[in-house]
Amino acid sequence: MKKLIIMVICALVYTPIAFPEESHQYDGTWKIKMITAKGNTRKGLLEISSQGGTWDIEHTNVKDDCKGRPAPIVIKEASADVLVFQVLKSKALKGCNDFTINLKPINESTLEGESDDGRKITLTRG
Repeated sequence: MKKLIIMVICALVYTPIAFPEESHQYDGTWKIKMITAKGNTRKGLLEISSQGGTWDIEHTNVKDDCKGRPAPIVIKEASADVLVFQVLKSKALKGCNDFTINLKPINESTLEGESDDGRKITLTRG
């Protein structure tokens, strides 16, 4: 009986406790405005929730299966000074390239920055 009590106590002590993920000031729906390398404007929506979300940008290029597909995101950093996340296009369709976006707040409802390949990005809370 003593061994059983010790095993139960050990199980309770070493069992990880699940805490709900903390939200941050960037959670919610954002309108995307992206300027491509060729100067074209693309629009879409970004949903952010805790540590993830969905990137969904409109695209008219029907020749590229990687474009115009919603893709999951992973938040890399979310502070008062910066929002960095990775768009996992490879999870939306195998063979597509992932990319990272670095943004800084301009005010409470606007973030600006760029992708790791130089595309200019503006997010507005919507």
